[in-house]
Amino acid sequence: MKTRLLIIKKIKILLIFLITTYSTIYAQNPILNFTDITNGPGTGLNDGKGEGAIVTIWGQNLGSSQENSTISFKDSQGVTHNMSYIYYWKNADGKLPSGPSNLYDPLMMQEIAVSIPNAASGKGEIFLTINGINSNSLPFTIRDGIIYHVKPTGDNFTGDGSFSNPWKTISPDTRGALRRAKGGELIYAHNGVEDVSNITTGQSGRGIIVSGINSSVDNQTALIAYPNSRVLTQARNRGINFYLSSGFVVSKYTAKAGNFPIPEPGDNQPLGGSGDVCYGIETNKDGRIVGNYITGMENTCQDGGAGAIVGGRINISNCKIFGNQIEEWGCDLTSKFEHTTYFTVREDGLKVDPYEFGWNYLLNNKAKYGIHQYDESFSGNCGGFNGTVKIHNNVVVNQRGGGLSIGSSESASGGGDGVCWDNDWEVFNNIFINTGLGPVDFPAEGLNVSAAALDINDSAMGGNINIHHNLIYGFGAGDPNFPDQGSHSAVETTFGDRENLKIILTDNVFYDLYDISKTYFDTGREKDDQEYVINNNVFYSSSNSGITPPAFSNNSIIQKPEISSEDNLTFKVNEGSPLIDSSIIQQVNFDIYGNARDNTPDLGPIEFKNSTLSIDNNDFVYKISLYPNPTINDEIFIDILENQKTQKIELYNVLGKKIDLNPKQIQSTNSGIHITDLPRGINFIKIFFENNNVPFVSKIIVR
Repeated sequence: MKTRLLIIKKIKILLIFLITTYSTIYAQNPILNFTDITNGPGTGLNDGKGEGAIVTIWGQNLGSSQENSTISFKDSQGVTHNMSYIYYWKNADGKLPSGPSNLYDPLMMQEIAVSIPNAASGKGEIFLTINGINSNSLPFTIRDGIIYHVKPTGDNFTGDGSFSNPWKTISPDTRGALRRAKGGELIYAHNGVEDVSNITTGQSGRGIIVSGINSSVDNQTALIAYPNSRVLTQARNRGINFYLSSGFVVSKYTAKAGNFPIPEPGDNQPLGGSGDVCYGIETNKDGRIVGNYITGMENTCQDGGAGAIVGGRINISNCKIFGNQIEEWGCDLTSKFEHTTYFTVREDGLKVDPYEFGWNYLLNNKAKYGIHQYDESFSGNCGGFNGTVKIHNNVVVNQRGGGLSIGSSESASGGGDGVCWDNDWEVFNNIFINTGLGPVDFPAEGLNVSAAALDINDSAMGGNINIHHNLIYGFGAGDPNFPDQGSHSAVETTFGDRENLKIILTDNVFYDLYDISKTYFDTGREKDDQEYVINNNVFYSSSNSGITPPAFSNNSIIQKPEISSEDNLTFKVNEGSPLIDSSIIQQVNFDIYGNARDNTPDLGPIEFKNSTLSIDNNDFVYKISLYPNPTINDEIFIDILENQKTQKIELYNVLGKKIDLNPKQIQSTNSGIHITDLPRGINFIKIFFENNNVPFVSKIIVR
C-alpha cells in the first residue's frame, strides 16, 4: 500500500517554504567551483575531530547550512566515504567560522570546510548531494604527507608542530614553521597566529618569506588558516614573499602591507613611484592563492611597482588565484606604478604556463587598475604565456582606472620579433561596477590613469583578447578635478606600430550611468578591420543620449537591458529584458552566480530566472497529496482531497522555463491525477483550479 503524505498548508506557509527552497537551489543544482588544496594525506590531522587534511570548498547553490545535505569523498577505488568531520557549512560571508574573504555578497557563494577521511590513496573526488541531486565533483588526491599546527600558545624552540605541541609562528625569520617544513607538508595556522614585521623603513619589511620549498601540483605545500581562525601576516613591504619556491598554497589568510603614511591634507604629489615595493601576497609557480583577504595596513598607503596580489617571471606560471577579496589598496596619491593586482612575465625569452584569475572580489581600490596585466622589453622579446589566460567570474567595484587592463610595450630599436605576448586571453562572466574612477592625472609627474572601465594598450601584442558575457555597469566617471583628462569610456584601446592583436567583444552589457561619459569605445584612431570584432553587445545610457555605440560594431542592441539590483552589487535580469535568449556564444555553461545556462543562453553574465512560480495569496488552504516525492520511477500521483476542479497543470524546470506536457502523460485517477515520464532533476509543478486564481506550486524531485 502506498504511503501518502497529506499536505495541508496555508499559502503563507507554502510561500515561506518556496522562498526558502528557492534561495537555496532556485533553478539550479549545486555547483562546486574550487578548493584550496587539491591533495594531501588522509591521516595525521590529530585535532580530535577529523582524520586527514582539512580542505575548504567554495561553491554556489549549496545552502546556507548543511541541513539534510551530505558531502562525500569517492576514493581511487570507487568507494564513497562520508567526510571524517565537517567544521562548517555556511555562506561565504567573510565571517567566522569561515575564511576572511567575503564571496557571498558579490557572488552568492557558500563555503564548506571538511576533513578528508582515511581512504585509499590515489586520485579521488569530492561531491555534494542536496535534495537527492549530486553536484559536480572536484578532484582530490590522497597521498602521504605530514600535517603541522601553529598556535599563538605554541613554542618555536620546544614545539614539534603537532596539535598538542605546536609552533608559535610561521616565518623562518622568527624560527617558525617554515624553517622546518618541507615540500608536500601542510601547515594549519590557528586563531591569533600573527607574523608581523617591525621594520618601518627601506624595502626589506616582510611578514612571511617562503624560501627554497619546491613542491608541485601533485604534492602541494600549504599554509592554511584552521577553521574558525583569523591569522595575519603584516609588513611594510611584503606580506607573503616567495623565493625559489613552487607548488605552494596560501588559503584564508589576512595579509596587510603599507609603505607610506597617509598623505596630509593639501598634498598633491604621487608618493613614491617604482623605486619602492609594496604587496600583500606574491604568487608562485604551480601555486594557489585562495580565499584570502588583502588590504592596506592601518594608517598607511601603498605605492611602488607591485600590487595587493603580484606575480611575475616564473612565479606567475600556472598559478590559480581564486576567491580572494582585495579592499582599499592604495590612496589618492598612489603613483601610476602601483596596481590593485599586477601580473607580468618581465623576463626576455621566458615562456610560462598561463595563470587563472577567477571568483575574486575587488572593492574600493585606489591603486591604478583592478585586474592588471602588463609587460615590456627593451631587447625585442618580452617572453609570454604558453596558452590562454582566463579571467572570469570576478566582481570589481569602485576602481580607480580600468577594472581590467591588458597591455605591453616593446621599446627595442632592433632585433627580436617585436611582440611581447602572442597568447590569447579569455575574459568572461565578470561584473565591473563604477570603474574608470580618478584621480586620473598628475600632469607634472606624467601620471595618466585611464578613465575607462576596460583598458587595452598594445604596442607589442599578438593573439586574441576575447571579452564576452560581462557587465560593465557605470564607467568613465573619471576625476572631477581633471574633467578633461581620460577617455571617459567603457573601453579604451591604444595601438602602436605592431598590429598583431585582435580585440573581440561579444555578448557584453555596457550600461552608462554618467553624463560625463564621452563614448563607449575609444580607439584613439580610425578602426582597422583586423583589430576589432564587436558583435551582439548591449549599449545603454541612463543619462547621456549623445553617447552611441561604435560605428564599426555589429548587431548592437541599443535598449535598456532591464536589469536591477537591490544592493548595487548583485543583479538580476527582469522579465522582458532584451538579454533573454540573446547570446550568440554558447560555450559558457554557468552564469556568474552559478546558474546553469541552457541551449539558448542569455546575453551578459547573468541568466534570467523566471518568477512564474511565485505566490502572493496568504489565505487560501490547499489539501493536496503528492507521492512519491522524490520519485525514482519518473512518475507522480497527485491526490486532490477536497472538491476542487483542476483547470490546468504546468511543469517548469529548475531554470523556471516551462516544460511542455504531452496529454498522454497526464491521466485522471479516482482521487486526482497521475503524471508519467517526468524529466529527471528538480522540477516545479503548478496546478490551477477553477474558481480560484491562486495556483498550487510544489517542488518535485525526479531521481
